Amino acid sequence: MTTSTIKLLPDPPAPNGINDFPLPPPAKVILKVPLPDQTIVIKEIQMVGFKIIWEKRLTNQQLEFKQQWVRVNSCTITPDTPFSQEDSVSIGVALSVGAREEFSASLGLKVASFIDIGAKLTLELSAEVTLAEVVTKKKTFNAKTQVPRASFMWWQLKSTYTVTGHRTVVIKIDGNEQIAENADFSNPLVCDEDVSMSTQFPASAKAEFTVFDI
Repeated sequence: MTTSTIKLLPDPPAPNGINDFPLPPPAKVILKVPLPDQTIVIKEIQMVGFKIIWEKRLTNQQLEFKQQWVRVNSCTITPDTPFSQEDSVSIGVALSVGAREEFSASLGLKVASFIDIGAKLTLELSAEVTLAEVVTKKKTFNAKTQVPRASFMWWQLKSTYTVTGHRTVVIKIDGNEQIAENADFSNPLVCDEDVSMSTQFPASAKAEFTVFDI
C-alpha cells in the first residue's frame, strides 16, 4: 500500500466520558507546494499538408496536502461485555486510471499503476510517498477492560492531495490556435492510510484494543 506514510497530526480525540464520543476533528492543511506550469500534448493528427495538435496547458498550479482522522467505530464495554466487530476498511487510492493520469500530469509525472509524489514533498517533509490502488481489508476490532465501564473509539488516518490551477485546452491548426477550454480546476486524490489507532475513556483504564487482519 502506501509505502511511506506521512503522519503529521496529533493523536485523535478520546471519548469525553462514558458514551460521550466527540466528532472527528476537521482536516488539517499540512502544506501547500507551488507546482511548475505544464504543457501536455493530448493528441496529434497529421493531415495532408498540415497538422492538428490538441494541447493542455496547466498554469497557476498548487499542491495542497492535508490529513484528518476518520472515525471507524466506537463502543462502551464492561468486563462482562467485551467488544468484537468485523469491519471492511479501505486502504489506498480509489481513483480511476484517467483521474490518476490527470492528477499526475499536473505534477509532471507519468503514471501507470502507481503514483509517486515524493519528489514534490521531499523538500518540505523529508519523506517520499508512493500511493497504490485501493484495496479492502477485513479487520476485527476487539476490546476488553477490567474497569467497571470504558468507552473506546477507533480511528483511521486519511490523506488528501489536491492540485488546483488553471487549465487551457488549445487546438493548433497549421500554426493557428483555437481555445477549446479555459477554466480553473481542482483535482483531489484521497488516500486512506494503513494507519489506525484507538482512544479511550477513562485514560487510565487498563484495556486492550487489538486489530487483526482477516
